[in-house]
Order: sequence, then C-alpha cells, then structure tokens
Amino acid sequence: MASLSSQQFAVPSDFQTWTEDDVIAHMRNTIDGFKDSYAKILKDNELRGEFLSGVTVKILTAAGMPFGPAIGIKREIDHLLGQRGFPTTQPYQIDVLTHSPPIPPVTTGEAISEITRGVKQMIIDEALAPDLSGVICKKLLQPFEIIPKQANDLLNLIKAPLLQELPAASGEEIRHPILEGFIKTETSTRGSILAVHVSMALSNAVAEDALGPGSEDLKHWALDTLVRKPLQLFKNQVGSMLPIFIDRNQKDSQSTTVGSNRPDVLLQENNVLIFKAEEKGQMEDFGKAVTELTKKFNTIDPLAFGSVQFMICYAAAGPLIRFYALDASQSNTNTAPTTTLLELTDRLDISTLNGRKNVLHTVINIARILVTIRDQLHDNAFPIGKIITTDKSTIVFEDILVIKTIPEKALPYGDNPRNRTKFLQKMYICALNVPGLVQIDEEPKFFPKPNGKGFYQVKLVTQGVQRLPRDENELCEMTKSILTGLVKLHQGGFVHCDIRLPNIVYDNHAQDGYKYILIDFEHGLHAGTHVNITLNEWDENTLDHGKYKPSSDMYQLGKLLENFSSKLSANGKDFVDKLKGKKTSAQNALLHSWISS
Repeated sequence: MASLSSQQFAVPSDFQTWTEDDVIAHMRNTIDGFKDSYAKILKDNELRGEFLSGVTVKILTAAGMPFGPAIGIKREIDHLLGQRGFPTTQPYQIDVLTHSPPIPPVTTGEAISEITRGVKQMIIDEALAPDLSGVICKKLLQPFEIIPKQANDLLNLIKAPLLQELPAASGEEIRHPILEGFIKTETSTRGSILAVHVSMALSNAVAEDALGPGSEDLKHWALDTLVRKPLQLFKNQVGSMLPIFIDRNQKDSQSTTVGSNRPDVLLQENNVLIFKAEEKGQMEDFGKAVTELTKKFNTIDPLAFGSVQFMICYAAAGPLIRFYALDASQSNTNTAPTTTLLELTDRLDISTLNGRKNVLHTVINIARILVTIRDQLHDNAFPIGKIITTDKSTIVFEDILVIKTIPEKALPYGDNPRNRTKFLQKMYICALNVPGLVQIDEEPKFFPKPNGKGFYQVKLVTQGVQRLPRDENELCEMTKSILTGLVKLHQGGFVHCDIRLPNIVYDNHAQDGYKYILIDFEHGLHAGTHVNITLNEWDENTLDHGKYKPSSDMYQLGKLLENFSSKLSANGKDFVDKLKGKKTSAQNALLHSWISS
C-alpha cells in the first residue's frame, strides 16, 4: 500500500514484516468462523502488518467486511497492540449501522492504512466533511402525494423511483454498471453513515452469509443489513418523521410461547403493528414462511389502523425474499376482520447484486409509505408485538393474549412461590367473567428452576391501553367499572392493594359501560392481612392497625380520584370524601348518586 504521508504511524517492529498472508493466517488461527471471503477482503485491500495500527471497524465495513467479523478483527488487532505496549484506536464498539458517532481525530496512521480500495482519501474527507445522512434521508423519505388506504394502493408506490441516488462509500457503481443511477460515490457523502451502510448492504458479504451454511444469526445479519438496519438508520436520522419501533424476535427462556408465536421481525408505528416478517434458514422452506405470515399476528383492527386496511410484510428463506401486504379491505363489516395476502414484489434473490439492489429500493419506499400513513394510525393502540421488560417483570403483547412473566425473586409476597401462585390462581378465578376486572386465558403458573431462577407467568385475554378519563362522565364510568370489580373481589375475601392509574386500562372490546379494567393482581392479599411492607402509593391512612382491608382499597381509589379534582362536581367530591373516609363499601359506593344517577 502506497504511503500517503512521509510520517509513519508507530507499529511494533515485528508487525513491519507481516505480509497480507501473515495477517490472514493469524486471523484464521484466532477468530472462530473466519471465512475465505473475509480473507479475500483483507488480501484485496493489501492489509499488511505496517498498516494494522490504523485499522478501524468503519474502514473494515466500508471495504465490505460484515460488521460482526469486523469487530472481531479489530479486537484481535487491539489485543496484539496491547500485548506489545502500543496504544489502540478502540473504535470497535460503535454500531455503524444505526448510529452516527463522532468522527475520531484522523491520524497519519489512519491516513496511511485505510484499506478500502477506491477510497484512499476517505478518512481525511470524512473528517473534513459533515455527515449528510440526515439531509439525504429526509429527501429520500418525503411522503407520497397519495395516502394509501388499501393494499392495492401499495403496488405502484412500492416500485416508485427513488427521489435521489443513494450515497455510497466505495465506488461500486464504477465496478458494477447495474448500480449506475441507483448509487453515487462522492467526496462530500462517501464518509457518511448512510453511504457506509449502502455499500455494506450491496456487498458480496451479504450474499455469502445468506447462502452459506453458517448460523441463523449470520442469515439474520444478511436480512437485517438490507431491511431492518436501513429502517432503523432512517428512524435515527429523521426522528419524528418516522416514529417506529423495530424488534427482532428472540426466544425467551422465561416464556413458553414467545419464541414460537411472535413473527421474526416486528415494526410498530404509533404502537400499531404495521410491518412484520417470517424468516426460514433453508430455501425450500419459503412456503412455510409465507403460510406463517397469514397465521401469526394477522389482525388489522380498525380501532388501531383507522382508515389503513393493510399490513406490510415479507417472507424469506435462504437467499430468497418477497414482500407482501396483508389486505383487510375485503372484510365484512359485520364479522371479525379477515385478511388476504397480496404480492408486492417478485421473489428477490439477495445472493445477486440486482436482488440486493431491489430489496434496498423496496425498503426505502416502505419507509416512505410509513412516513405517509403516520398520521392515519391511532397513537393509543394496543401494542401488538411489543415486549416491555423491567427488572421486576416482562410483558409480551401478542395478538390475542398478554403474557406477564415475573422472576421468582421479584414475585410479591413470594417467599413460597408455589403457595403464592396458588393464591393468585384463586384470585384470578374469582374475577372470571366479572365486569371491570382483568380476564385470564389460563390460570397463573409457576415454573421452578434451580438456584431461584424460576418464574411466575399468567396469560391474559384483556387487551387494554392506558387512557385517562377526559371529563367527569368518563371518570364516573371508570369508577363504576372498578367498583363493580372490587365488589366481587371483596366478596371473595380478596383485596387488590395496588389501585393506581397504571393498573387501570381501557379495553375497547370489553362490555359497554365497563371498558375500564382493573389489572395486576400480583400484589393482592386476603382481606385483613397484616403487612410488613408498604407500596409507594400508600400513606399513613391506608392500613388499619397494620392490616390491609377492603376499606383500604376504597381509600386508595379515593386518592386516585382526587387527582382529577378539577373535573369533579360537588357531588363527585362528596363521593371522594366518603371513599377516603373509609365510610362506604364497594357495594354501597355503587349506590351513591354520583355513580347511580
């Protein structure tokens, strides 16, 4: 490699004699799964020992190296340098696919040792030029003039010409005429995060990972580089233009259903599941992937989708991918929504450059469609497909169920988790078919594991969302619904103990007049239990002589309603006073004129 400066970057003396073959031989011996294709990239770009000190992940990926192997190579180089007492550049922890990190100071060593053929000046240019990814993404993702409502509306949009050429980092359009007019390598943009990713997505490394016998993770990497990562990059660059959340499904050891029921890729916009995917490792399983598109998470609920009557999706198997739309426009308004599958593209083969180009083109237009329909989707929809994880629980929102999982050590009053689960089974059974109370699909279960790693799990059919009452009428409706549920719990000898707004959801599919639902029984107790712990919402008046009684639930409900005092009439405030004074039961509270009138 020719020197770009008379000043050389300091390297260990033994590195000076390493040839490209020496570097490749060392990487083969130290990095598991080091492929011939990775060796070819290093060989083609003349990576000799004298240049190792300036190598960065960004340079490696721009040369076509997959992101994971690039990190592995960089770590090994830094390990070698560290053993010899030399400083390292350390920029291997950045995710060049989704973030735009600050450009590190350019050293002579980096200028000497960039290994990307055709972009010898990239490091210097990148340091001098601003990253224009955000500007370019905003131009690419301008909304379509026509707002698509039905799946058929997508057919022309999905194939629409891009609004401008994509930036590239490595001059691929010079070597591959098929890319002329699709990408363009320019000094002002070649160092941008978008250009680096475009070059990576079009590289042969994607094809090799899609075709090769490697792990499922490598096959996912190939698809993610073409689909999920560009969408994530667009989100990061354009912000509120594209309010999406993207997730790849992973099997969870603390769930008996999550791994099999969720699609492989899910994308929500305004909490609405608008894009999903099914992927298989082998080409011959393409038909299975297509079938699963119609079976998993196929609900297009008008309450969430508004006027939009489609969901975009793709099926993939091996190197093959095809984009579809689930079409609900033919549903009978008198029955549950049904969907049919509409082909949006041909089968595309990502082992070919033309296939990768067409997938990237399609994904950019999908992003434009998502920008276009953003305001049509309701922002308070049930978040199908989302997983919410804290240190105390994991909640999975499936299409017909909500699955709540609590680690053994976080289960309230769970010193004996088996007995605690039996108690909660009785409490949830007490609530069956009762308006205003959460409903279960199956009784709660405890799954024991060694070393206290077991977990509690309950599957719920209630599908509610957070919705604050907007006026006194809605506040009264919420209170009536919760009181109706409390009557049944108290009659059964149970107390809820955790009555607060996050534990009240609005389920539009519930019985009229009782759409506000009290959830989260896991802090529940037998009425009159003496407790030694207190919850954050409790105060000195919650307990009676250290015991949590039905009147304690009423007091906590009164405290909750007090937060809406500006919406309460005099009669409503009188009702709250009675609750807080512990002067009425749930049954009698339903007879108060504020509720019954």
